[in-house]
Amino acid sequence: IGWALRTTTRHTLSLFTSHGQAYTLRVDGIPATTGHGEPIQKFFAFADGERIVGIVSHDPRNLPAGQAQPTPPPGDEPPPPYFVAVSTAGKVVRLPVALVAEVSNRNGRVVMKLDPEGDRVVAAYVSTGEEHVCLASTQGNVLAFLASQIPVLRGAGKGVMAIKLRPEDRVLAYELHTDKG
Repeated sequence: IGWALRTTTRHTLSLFTSHGQAYTLRVDGIPATTGHGEPIQKFFAFADGERIVGIVSHDPRNLPAGQAQPTPPPGDEPPPPYFVAVSTAGKVVRLPVALVAEVSNRNGRVVMKLDPEGDRVVAAYVSTGEEHVCLASTQGNVLAFLASQIPVLRGAGKGVMAIKLRPEDRVLAYELHTDKG
């Protein structure tokens, strides 16, 4: 089991994949089963090797409250919650969760434009913007910075460079960290 989320049949789920896609379906569209479930590829047109790296339940009980942010977003920046995704090439994007809340077609929607040389999304997590983004690379490099330093995009994009890597290095893992200790 990769994710366990609270939701109701009135909400949607968004699945983020390693190819920078988001697929959204209504919870009531997931068939009840007594067996081992249905493959997600039955609902969406996944590419070869594409895998799920993050899930968002659009049930408000699962989303962080926008009031948790001590200061309002600057200028005309969309309000939280956001999702933050990091690629193996060290790029990062922050987009509003509301961008992917509506049901998508079988092809999903692009949320992160990846470099064609084998770049993949490592993970995508929901964020208020106040967490620390913590990255680790295969060569042992680590970096932590505030998620609020990532510009909020209004649509799909390549993102910004989070960590500069040598050509042979890749981002191995990424997490959001909230501990102030």
